[in-house]
Amino acid sequence: MTDLSSVHKALTETGFKQVRSPLSLRYTGTISFKGRQIPINLDIFDKSFKRLPAIQLLERPTEIPSVCAHINHNGYLCYLRDDQAHLPRHNLGGAVLGCLEVAEQLLERLANGGALTDFQDEFPVYWGGLPLLIDIPEETKPGLLTDVALLKRPKSPESDCLYLLGRDASKLQVLYSRWGFEVLSPSLKMRVVDSDKPLGAMASTWPPKTLTDLKTWLLSDRNSAVKGLYDSVKDAFEHKLDKLLLLIRAPNTSCCVLIDIEYVRKMLPCRNAADFMRSVFRSSEKIDQSGVKVIKSRADRAAITRLEPMPADPGSWLTRNMPDSKAGLAGKNVLLIGCGAIGGHLADLLAKSGAGFVGGKLMLSDPDTLSVGNIGRHVLGFGDLEHKKTSSIRQQLFDCYPRIEVTEVTDQEVVATGMVGIDLVVDATGNQALSLYLNELKLKEKFDAPIVFAWVAGAGCGAQAYLFSNGKDACLNCLDYSVPGGSSSVMRKGYEMTLKNSAGSCGDWLVPFSATAAMHAAALATDLAVGWAKGKPNPRFRSITLDYEGGKTVKPISPTPNLKCPACAINH
Repeated sequence: MTDLSSVHKALTETGFKQVRSPLSLRYTGTISFKGRQIPINLDIFDKSFKRLPAIQLLERPTEIPSVCAHINHNGYLCYLRDDQAHLPRHNLGGAVLGCLEVAEQLLERLANGGALTDFQDEFPVYWGGLPLLIDIPEETKPGLLTDVALLKRPKSPESDCLYLLGRDASKLQVLYSRWGFEVLSPSLKMRVVDSDKPLGAMASTWPPKTLTDLKTWLLSDRNSAVKGLYDSVKDAFEHKLDKLLLLIRAPNTSCCVLIDIEYVRKMLPCRNAADFMRSVFRSSEKIDQSGVKVIKSRADRAAITRLEPMPADPGSWLTRNMPDSKAGLAGKNVLLIGCGAIGGHLADLLAKSGAGFVGGKLMLSDPDTLSVGNIGRHVLGFGDLEHKKTSSIRQQLFDCYPRIEVTEVTDQEVVATGMVGIDLVVDATGNQALSLYLNELKLKEKFDAPIVFAWVAGAGCGAQAYLFSNGKDACLNCLDYSVPGGSSSVMRKGYEMTLKNSAGSCGDWLVPFSATAAMHAAALATDLAVGWAKGKPNPRFRSITLDYEGGKTVKPISPTPNLKCPACAINH
């Protein structure tokens, strides 16, 4: 049990008092703010201090806007995230006092103008919209989309209800029905608007609840998106819409609203869209019963539902894997030869790096079926026994990623066509004979596509990968990677390979190595493939040592042709 005596002593010596609380260990006291003391509660919800103490303002300083970041509706401060700091176990008392100092600094920053600026960084949290997956590419141009559909995945014991918005209801149904999504509204319309400024909040009237609030919010920052708001109201008139969607894309984030304009549209018989828009937003002054002037407009009668758009199109989620490159392998035709222990993991990693998306295709080649002996280190499992590996992996990728394009091919068919249309070949067979055959075809200029070789060295001694692009590169045969003690081998001289007979027959001899060795080889190959796609392939030969007793370190290099290599000599 954590000793809290130092915490109690530090707080009480600073003027805090321990009080009763049913949910936490609570202390009341004050923190300094602009020369005065602000009363707070300090709650220790986790006595092991895996979570930071919670600090609650009991009195909100007038200098801090009513709407700002880092203060929730109960007055608790978000002064640090639990994953941003930890409290040293040897000085918990001093660390808790340090939390109070950070809270004081936060209040000063919020009072000095940082409140609304920070709001921009955390806008979705304070927007408070219902989550909505958006499968609409980021590059979609601003304007009215007339073929938008809304899908729903019903709530289940394991998950909450989930909504998704995209284009073309029939295609969306084909893509998403496998996960239980059903089309709710097949013919919605949505206007997409680009904002010239980051989305933030107003100092008051937040969050927006009506069409009037929405206009006031955008005008408060002179946001260019207000024109899109006016255009969306015109859309409602021209297309006789009772409800319409507005998606605002800003430099920092996006937001979406569903505008219910049925009541307003039916009460305003206007001649054209422009007149309708002006009539909706026209203000009128009235005096209420107490004699106070009240400004109203018909837009007050149009309620909005705030939605939090979460990009779900491939182009958006792929950028999370490649922050310095939007493309990666997207748009490329990638041939993966070998879907065994290495290739099974590689298929998924290549897909996560863009292969099979945005116009590209991922092609899988392997004639084998999954056997019991494969299960120990393969990405597939018992349910795929005796199934063709390429078919099972293809289905697995379909089950993971909407919009992925995966096909099954035979390497003989592809080689016969001269690898026409293929941008990159990845050899994950670990079969040295086949690898050298592909190497020979490349040397003889039978195909132009670069090739990435990936293999496990020895009995899991290490993993290696090599990118062979053109005649300026060493060919695979130039490297003595398979010879223990060789300069490019991770195996020490005298390293002994162990073999295992799994069933007592001639065809069941295998080299035992760990599943992690196969995963390391797949990761090295993926990094090389992505490096090639980004135009930064060097170093082209990469290794990792896993057996530190029988192995040795091989530095990453970009080797040039070995003049003594017989394969290079014959073919050049």
